[in-house]
Amino acid sequence: MSIITNSGNNGQPLQIRAREAADSLLREVNRHAPEDQTSALQALLGDFLATTRDVFLCEMVLSELARRLRLHPKTLRELVATAPESSPVTCHPFKAVTMTAENPRVSRFADLASIEPKDVEWLVDRLLARGKITLLDAPPGAAKTSFAVALTHALSTGSRFIGLDTVPCKTLWLQFEMSDGDLALKYEQLGGLPQGAVFIAPEPEPLRESYAQLVNGVLAENIGVVVVDLLYDWLALEDYNDIAQARAGMQLLRRFVNDTSCAVLGIRHVFKGASLSTPHAGAGSHIFAGKADFCFTLEADIEQSDIATLRAVKARYGSLRAWTITLRLQDGRFLPVEQPREVPLHQQVADYVRRTGRRVAKAEILERFNTCSEPSLRRALEKAVRFGVLQVKYERTGRSTRALFWASECDESSPVTVTPLNRRQVTGECDVMPATDSDGGSADPFADAGGDSLWQCDPISGEWYPRHAGGGER
Repeated sequence: MSIITNSGNNGQPLQIRAREAADSLLREVNRHAPEDQTSALQALLGDFLATTRDVFLCEMVLSELARRLRLHPKTLRELVATAPESSPVTCHPFKAVTMTAENPRVSRFADLASIEPKDVEWLVDRLLARGKITLLDAPPGAAKTSFAVALTHALSTGSRFIGLDTVPCKTLWLQFEMSDGDLALKYEQLGGLPQGAVFIAPEPEPLRESYAQLVNGVLAENIGVVVVDLLYDWLALEDYNDIAQARAGMQLLRRFVNDTSCAVLGIRHVFKGASLSTPHAGAGSHIFAGKADFCFTLEADIEQSDIATLRAVKARYGSLRAWTITLRLQDGRFLPVEQPREVPLHQQVADYVRRTGRRVAKAEILERFNTCSEPSLRRALEKAVRFGVLQVKYERTGRSTRALFWASECDESSPVTVTPLNRRQVTGECDVMPATDSDGGSADPFADAGGDSLWQCDPISGEWYPRHAGGGER
């Protein structure tokens, strides 16, 4: 039997080699009797996987066979690993080769309720996690490598990084962009490294050619983070824009992190002129970002400024919303820049009332903050009273009614209970028709001699109705 292996392929693309290998396997399998086809495929596929050095080719052959047999690649791998060697297997889901309507294949499912949930083990909060893939995309000259060096230096000492908590662990560098001496110099500028904290591969090979050796080395040294600069040099694909090759490369990378339980930080370049606010800014197929767990973009112009912007554009765990951190590059370190916090509206109103040093009517507050809508100001006043920042008094003199606010010395962190009466005082609602008088209050020209109003305000619509018309509260 002639099966295509890693050598003698005449430079054919990987997809063609995988399809030809799958064709050869299935032709050999179909020569056997139906009851022996499972055992034959088992033996032939096992020999192929054992004699083929190219792990990438093996993965694509498994995917091609699984597609034709309508199975999962994991099922094929388990069949080769667990099948008995002495007696042939005559009843197996591989009957799909000769499946008939009388003998359908039955899928087996697992009860999700019986599976124990697994928490994410963070190495850098919201940035790196064990067994997860993180992509860092940035244009050339944006200090991608310096960022990764500063991150792993913080991991070697357990110190905080850009304000985020870290867990001490070992790091493996797979450096394809610069020499080992230049990398050591970057760490030296940060104060050096403790012994046994950061390791390098002197001559890193593509993942598919050194998979077993790399997995064994990572497990032996208890590596927590693998930094790859650049990721595409490690995957060694022929066409990074090809969806099938990108999917196969990320599946192999996913298998690597599952076997080692380490975090992978892959550094990539971006498309020229691409927007850095999307996970698809990185060069190559969109499958890379789709298969990754976290995607970050780094925007900086080190020659013009020392300010950089780190954006989280994709996160499957932790904070699922996009977030941005502004950083300053200083002596090789990335320091978070404190941004001015926007003062809430209720605090602005409270500060204004406090500066006046007197009781302020609601009409004056509305005039002072005329750029804000009246509903938002009402909510701000209500919140200020609820948190004890302001005190309010509902003052009524004759037919005039108004709400007065003044600063309070109460603790802002301990809110007080707001009764319906307090809420009505805060919003300026009253039991009389709102006619403005000279004092900025409201008057009811239809009040009877006893001072009781003939009108009532509907708290929902805010409209005023005569009491006999059925408006307001019932």
